[in-house]
Amino acid sequence: MPQDHLIGTMILLKSLWSLTGSLAVNQIKFTTGFYQEQTATPQVSITPLIETHKVLSIGATPVFRINKKIHIMVTVRPDTYNQSSVGIAKNSRYRIAQEVERILRTYPAGASRPFARTVEFYEKELLHLKPPTLLTDIMIELTDFGSANFGLPLPSLPGIFDPLLFEPNIYQ
Repeated sequence: MPQDHLIGTMILLKSLWSLTGSLAVNQIKFTTGFYQEQTATPQVSITPLIETHKVLSIGATPVFRINKKIHIMVTVRPDTYNQSSVGIAKNSRYRIAQEVERILRTYPAGASRPFARTVEFYEKELLHLKPPTLLTDIMIELTDFGSANFGLPLPSLPGIFDPLLFEPNIYQ
């Protein structure tokens, strides 16, 4: 299933969420789709970016390293446009992003994947909108290892040995 890692990451975040009050798990909209303006914020949206395969070994059951990059977007909008509400929204955005980071750092093997790491983390503020929209984008790389025995979708291999396909450093 192509979205198993998205749903698994969302379930991991929801089940290990520790923030309370207005940032409790039942107050935040978790989704595996893109940000939806109509839905109230705060939102945590998890969407796929790319999935690459790399051959690690050849033979009867070749082994592949599968890198899946996912995008986690934290979106918060203040109720009104004044300095204190924007400040509160910035604090909420920061706390939510830190909670996402904490969960993925503490439980990197959760959500049916062996390894996860943050590769990008940046914040944006769209203050020209009414109400302003505060965003945090987190790019996560999930690494998995698989072979034909695991039933993973594998890339097709060439009929003859292609030296450009394999990295010599792996076999030294």
